Amino acid sequence: MSPNYYAYFPSSGSIARFIGEMLSNGFNVVGFNWLSSPAATELETIVMNWLGKMLNLPKCFIFSSNFKGGGGVLLGTTCEAILCTLVTARDEKLSQIGKENIGKLAVYCSDQTHNVENGLVPCFLCATVGTTATNAIDPIKSLCNVAKEYDIWVHVDAAYAGSTCICP
Repeated sequence: MSPNYYAYFPSSGSIARFIGEMLSNGFNVVGFNWLSSPAATELETIVMNWLGKMLNLPKCFIFSSNFKGGGGVLLGTTCEAILCTLVTARDEKLSQIGKENIGKLAVYCSDQTHNVENGLVPCFLCATVGTTATNAIDPIKSLCNVAKEYDIWVHVDAAYAGSTCICP
């Protein structure tokens, strides 16, 4: 890692992370589902529930044996997370409108898009809480209202400033 990296972003490394990564690699953990690694999956479930509770998310976002759904996954990078979210949103929308319409899907990341009039189908909206350059915050509530109108998936990228949501 370049020493100049620390001038812009704080290090994501910690002693606990290093030890966890070392143990995970040493045991060759393939933690993508419960069958391949029950311990890793159970730990991921616990951590996701802790995070959901720290953020005061509704119970539908918490893993529960009484509720089908909720929860989440731990991913290595923001890019990985956005890609997984985008693929899930795409697949959900295609299940509604048919796979033959894949070329009509539109993704919204700014207010400079007017594709509905052109016959495109909105499927994903990416909002940001804390951009890396200016720490700008998108108007989440009004964006969610528009997304609800078009029944599209909303992803809030809070990788840079989202941790403030759990600060006292």
